[in-house]
Amino acid sequence: MNEASIACAYATQHRSDAWQELRLHRAAPEGREQAQFALHRGASEGREQAQFAPLVASRAEAQLTDANATIGLLRFHPPPARSFHALTSSVMIGRSPPCEIVIVSDLVSRRHALMEQLDSRWRIRDLDSENGVFVNGERVRSRVLRDGDVIRIGSSLLRFGHLIAKRRASIPPEEIPARVRQLLAGRGIDRQLSVEAMEKLCCTSWPEAGDELERMLLHAVERAPAGAWLDLQHFPDQNASDSAAIAELLSRHRGDVAAAAAALGISRSQLYRRAQKLRIRVASYRK
Repeated sequence: MNEASIACAYATQHRSDAWQELRLHRAAPEGREQAQFALHRGASEGREQAQFAPLVASRAEAQLTDANATIGLLRFHPPPARSFHALTSSVMIGRSPPCEIVIVSDLVSRRHALMEQLDSRWRIRDLDSENGVFVNGERVRSRVLRDGDVIRIGSSLLRFGHLIAKRRASIPPEEIPARVRQLLAGRGIDRQLSVEAMEKLCCTSWPEAGDELERMLLHAVERAPAGAWLDLQHFPDQNASDSAAIAELLSRHRGDVAAAAAALGISRSQLYRRAQKLRIRVASYRK
């Protein structure tokens, strides 16, 4: 290759390198702009998400508050179905589809009961049904309900009150059937409970630990014939058991209600209510 060819090749290469440098130089600001834009966009999105997060949290909290403020009937037995019917106006309960709450059972009349609002309270009224309406184990013609009351219609149990039950020291009524099944299965006991027996358990205040409930179940299993369903007559008189237990603890703690309630796993107010129901004079144990 002569000197002219070499010079020409060198010049060509030099122009190519210069053009490449120019392209890189032009691309650098564009890259910086893209990076800055991406950073700005990410920061903006982060700020928007940060601003939106409290709104999402407040909406979720509002939904929870609304749910907790909702009054209705929670049908929780028999399993597995569980449903909640919010009460906003009068509600008919029966086995016919025109009723707002339909319970398909031969033990339920076509038009069995009516839930009706009285100012801020709710009342259940028996519509001359054949098998009746029971509230906390007692057959009623009409009853103004309180939060937590257990209603039996046919073979179904319902809890009246808020969708989210108020936190208590005792087991909520709607959790009793599942707890009973777990306790029996845990000991390898294959027994079923009548709806009346399950209603009795659901209307009783059981400490969260479940020890008293388990003792009651085992006592019923011992009394019932082999293979028979556990029915009311197989369970001891809970009032007598409660009366003896409360009297013994009040005597041991010299009338200290807080200590006696703690030993039972219930609140002071619950112990006072039980004592009043059982006609126990708490003051007489104070020394």
